[in-house]
Amino acid sequence: MTDRAADRVAKGSAANLPRRRFFGRVITVIAAVVAAAWAVPLGIYAVAPALKRRIREWADAGAVTDLDVDRPRELDVVVSRRDGWQEVRAVKSFWAYRAKNGEAVAFSAICPHLGCAFQWRGDEGHFACPCHLSVFSLSGEVVSGPSPRPLDRLDVRVENGRLLVLPQDFKSGVRRKIPI
Repeated sequence: MTDRAADRVAKGSAANLPRRRFFGRVITVIAAVVAAAWAVPLGIYAVAPALKRRIREWADAGAVTDLDVDRPRELDVVVSRRDGWQEVRAVKSFWAYRAKNGEAVAFSAICPHLGCAFQWRGDEGHFACPCHLSVFSLSGEVVSGPSPRPLDRLDVRVENGRLLVLPQDFKSGVRRKIPI
């Protein structure tokens, strides 16, 4: 190969190098745009459930006429909760009765002291927790024992003769009623 031919080959290679660099950069930019176009929806899909607020739903607990006046009864309702992409159904218990004025009253079935299940002692006219002997009046107030607060009252409403309750859990062992 002559010197002139070698110079032409070298010049041709040098001329192609910037073009190759340009197309390499264009391909890199296109790949980054495509990756971002996929990453944003996938990121939203993965993070969105954690950012959603839990929606509490009213549960039908039966006919309000089934409740006795000033005589609590333990009732169960099935509630569904969506955690991420999974729907979980659970049975929640609560105590309910009708007051003399006709108002429906419901309490969480979990003692505010340490989370034990308490019972209604009809012959004695109060709620009693067997774990640490907390005693509560019919209205849910602490009569005796270590419970830091009254029984946790649940939101209720009556529609078309049906008792609707908003089941909820609360933090145990603290003075304030803190939903969890």
